[in-house]
Amino acid sequence: MPDIEECYNQNKLNLRKVLDALVCQDYDVHRLNGDLINLRKELQKRVEQIVESAQATRTDAISCIEPNDEFESQMRALNEVIECSRKRMEKLQEARESILACAENCVKELLALKIKLKKSYAETLECLKCNAVMATEVEKICSYKRRVSALEISFDEEVNFTKSVEYRLRSFFEELAKRDVPVFCEEDPFDLFDWMPPVKDEIWLQEMIAEMKEVMGRTMINALAEMHMLRPSDPLKFLAMYFYHECSKKKEEEDIPKCD
Repeated sequence: MPDIEECYNQNKLNLRKVLDALVCQDYDVHRLNGDLINLRKELQKRVEQIVESAQATRTDAISCIEPNDEFESQMRALNEVIECSRKRMEKLQEARESILACAENCVKELLALKIKLKKSYAETLECLKCNAVMATEVEKICSYKRRVSALEISFDEEVNFTKSVEYRLRSFFEELAKRDVPVFCEEDPFDLFDWMPPVKDEIWLQEMIAEMKEVMGRTMINALAEMHMLRPSDPLKFLAMYFYHECSKKKEEEDIPKCD
């Protein structure tokens, strides 16, 4: 029994390691993409500065009979800047390609580990249930039931964690798919298990919740105000009328369409 549970736990640990590696690779690729973009912008800016300065120098050189060393120096500087940037871009692109090549292997390993984890989960679960059926002592039966429950919770957590990480890496996987990497396989071992992606617009959801709370707050104020207003001898009648009219006034102001 410990052996089969150990196999499940090891597969779970290996799956986490591969997911962590993919997250790191995604971060590194994003960083290198940003470095390449910044380098191109820096090169463009530097070239424009040199060209602008060289055009002014060339104009002066045309009107002058003697050779203009400054113009030649600027042209050499331009070539050096372009060559230096080209080498830096090549190094960044090589590093990027190396990371993507490692990511290809990780994606293949990810699919294999998902299959292994699902298989070891099914085998461990079946083994625990069989032992629970064959057990005669109440303590052992309860122990097996707890282990079955813990195993089911553990596997659900792994499926949810894996799917949430894959959801975050979807743009990275799309980039790998362009390199003919089998990222989106037709028979994913975890596709049969329910999972919902996170809310797309969390800010909109929070605003909606705040609005609902505000409306409910107004409703409660109006209800309490009306309760006090209907009692002639209630000492809080005047205060209740004030709050009721203030809420009504605020509601009318919000309902008035605003002109831009």
